[in-house]
Amino acid sequence: MSNIIANNIISNSKVLEEKGYIKNGNISEEYYKLYNNYRTLLNIFLIKTLKLNEFDDSLSNSNLMFIPVSTENMDFYQYFSSNFLKFFYLRNDLFVEKLSDEDKNKILNLNEGELLNPSDEILEIIGRTYADVINSSFDGSVIMNCYGPDSNNYWVDSSSLVIGIRYDEYSDEISDDIWEDVHYKQVDFLNELIKKLNLEIQTKMQTKSSIILYNDFTINKMKK
Repeated sequence: MSNIIANNIISNSKVLEEKGYIKNGNISEEYYKLYNNYRTLLNIFLIKTLKLNEFDDSLSNSNLMFIPVSTENMDFYQYFSSNFLKFFYLRNDLFVEKLSDEDKNKILNLNEGELLNPSDEILEIIGRTYADVINSSFDGSVIMNCYGPDSNNYWVDSSSLVIGIRYDEYSDEISDDIWEDVHYKQVDFLNELIKKLNLEIQTKMQTKSSIILYNDFTINKMKK
């Protein structure tokens, strides 16, 4: 996943230039690496802190025919989490240019083993910085960001942790004669699960959160 930045929202080009992340008009390799490393670490931090893997497993084990989306049908955001989770994913854009040089260098210098099995010191950096890194505001002002189609369901305060959920709602594995019944049971199950996850976020992270259910019509699939 090198040289991929999932940001829907354009980073602050002035800050990127000031920190040397733009070279000859192009984003530097260092920035790509920092971005990808941070996103991996934040995924791991959320799994450890919120036990997101258990929420993920609850869909698989529900006997309600939640079918994972194939990687070629994912958007960037779900793809970035797909090595860790089947259904849940980090939907926030990231603004890693906000990191201090000290934190930046520690994250950049991780080898693959250290990245996938981060130390307490690295997880402390993520826990201390993620609230600023996910926030598109650079001056403390309140910004509303759109995390999908232009409707009220997808406009979220920029300081919020945004978790996406997506499964193959229209899978061929679910026959037409039972689809409606299965769908309503899935929705009821998800509503209860989302309540539990929101409570987990409030209790363990003390941050605003928005958990958004996506489908084929509310995401932009990765270009092949």
